[in-house]
Amino acid sequence: MRTAIFTALLAACTVAEPASEQRSDPVDPAMAAALSDALTQAARAIAAPGAVAVVDLPDGSRWTGTYGVVAHDGGASTTPDTAFRAGSITKTVVATAVLQAFDAGVLSPDDRVARWYPSMPAAADVSLDHLLTHRSGIASYTEIGPFYRMLGSQDASAPGIDTILDWCADEGGAFPPGTAFAYSNTNYHLLGRILERTFDAPLADLLADAVWAPAGLGASWLDGHGGPTTEGVEMAQGHLNGEPQRPIHPDWLWASGGLVATAADLADWAAELLDGDAVPAPWRAAMRTPTPESVAAGEAYGMGLRVRELPCGRALGHTGSTMGFQSDLFRTDRGVTVAVVVNDFFSEASDIAYALCDAAGNSAN
Repeated sequence: MRTAIFTALLAACTVAEPASEQRSDPVDPAMAAALSDALTQAARAIAAPGAVAVVDLPDGSRWTGTYGVVAHDGGASTTPDTAFRAGSITKTVVATAVLQAFDAGVLSPDDRVARWYPSMPAAADVSLDHLLTHRSGIASYTEIGPFYRMLGSQDASAPGIDTILDWCADEGGAFPPGTAFAYSNTNYHLLGRILERTFDAPLADLLADAVWAPAGLGASWLDGHGGPTTEGVEMAQGHLNGEPQRPIHPDWLWASGGLVATAADLADWAAELLDGDAVPAPWRAAMRTPTPESVAAGEAYGMGLRVRELPCGRALGHTGSTMGFQSDLFRTDRGVTVAVVVNDFFSEASDIAYALCDAAGNSAN
């Protein structure tokens, strides 16, 4: 049963048909061969244990490729139903939920963090807009002592989201809010907590209610909070330089990097995010437009979306790098969508994604 938490939001937004129904035609054999070769060569070059990739072409066709194994110790081969941690691609989902709340008038981009977390540095001046665009000056929890101590220990216990935020508050602010860009995972942990407090519901339920269920994404969930609704989906083993990644508590991932998904769900999410109605119309431009501060820093970041200039075109999307996994998701201005997931933290998923994007463009010429 759908919870009531986002009823006002969903009433304000017309939900498109699930993106998974929009990409069903196979690519032609020559294109399939070129993409398969690109995946194999790139995955070998980065020593990926396993990878899954999806490429959607402007003509509506879709190619899916798999490589390697779900675990380094001779495990089963990857399949299109293998799910991976998607890392910071999570931020596109959380940002979408926040923008829906803006559109419904439940939250405002000018709301100050002091309303929920007065102990944060410059909390009276840090806005939700600053959090979305990484202009808050708040330290990233992945750059502070407790995080590194956790990495060096075998303790997989729960620090608690609010404890993580308290540690970041103790770090102080790096710059006056709104004056510079500094990518901080803490920004999205704060946004996740603010959504929870605003709607009095767990973030995983909010995202399922406002994003995944309306978009028909049954192979997407928040790590440690539920699981897939699509049958047959199983998560790959994460690795560090080919060795199994030890367990890590989901609090360290959560709103900044806790998304688990198949490559197909990520590609479908890109269609919904960029072509569908998940993001309310008044907020689409803001999400896609890099702030001047991010451009000056060489990042070109809007509200939860990154802009990249690639050889295969200007691309909107996000990368992901988290415990044991890497990922990349983007769509170019030429209409090519690429989703890649890899099960090793040190294997650059973007190398595969760029090779696939180049192959798609070259084969189409």
